[in-house]
Amino acid sequence: MNRRNNETNRHPDTGRVQVPAFYMPAMPPIQLTEALDRWISHWLQRRKFRRLLNYDDQHLAVLGLKREDLAWAARQPLQTDAFEVLQQRLQGCARTD
Repeated sequence: MNRRNNETNRHPDTGRVQVPAFYMPAMPPIQLTEALDRWISHWLQRRKFRRLLNYDDQHLAVLGLKREDLAWAARQPLQTDAFEVLQQRLQGCARTD
């Protein structure tokens, strides 16, 4: 920053550097970026499940999936990993069979 620009940002009475009315830090909080990354990846997972719902029941059976399970996983909240809960659900069903 040059000296002239620094002088124009000073308060005329106090001589202190003025903070703009809208201040945005150079980098958002890490927790925010991690949460956004997690939510976007979970949202993309939901889209993959919805694409699988376009297949007929025979193709899903070859993959070891049921339409009801995929629809259930696609409706999970974004805070949960739909792949993990679907895997747990399928393992639970396999144990009871």
